[in-house]
Amino acid sequence: QEEDAFLDNLRERVRQAKDRISNNTSQSSKSSSRLAGGGGSALRKKLTSSKENKPKTRKHLKKEINRMRNEWKARKEKCTDFIDNLADAMEKKPKDVIKMLDIETDEMLGVKIPPKQDLEN
Repeated sequence: QEEDAFLDNLRERVRQAKDRISNNTSQSSKSSSRLAGGGGSALRKKLTSSKENKPKTRKHLKKEINRMRNEWKARKEKCTDFIDNLADAMEKKPKDVIKMLDIETDEMLGVKIPPKQDLEN
């Protein structure tokens, strides 16, 4: 019974986190539509400065891909550590915790972290 209450609490927290993410996404899209629609001309100028209009070099793009890849990898490691710690505290397998909390993993969706880009080429 105590475990059920704990799981219900976790499910509620996951639902709240998903709600916050969807709210942030919708607010972000509203902000970008406000920029496109008018107003905020100083901010729009700053965002569309001449620096942004320059074509990006292949090396710059590869650096950006590597930066985003490293960020993805770091976040994935943090999530995996959290699930492992939670599973250990619940005395369950991480696979069972993922199933209980209805978490979608990269592996379940067939997504792989892209290989690191070689900056020499």
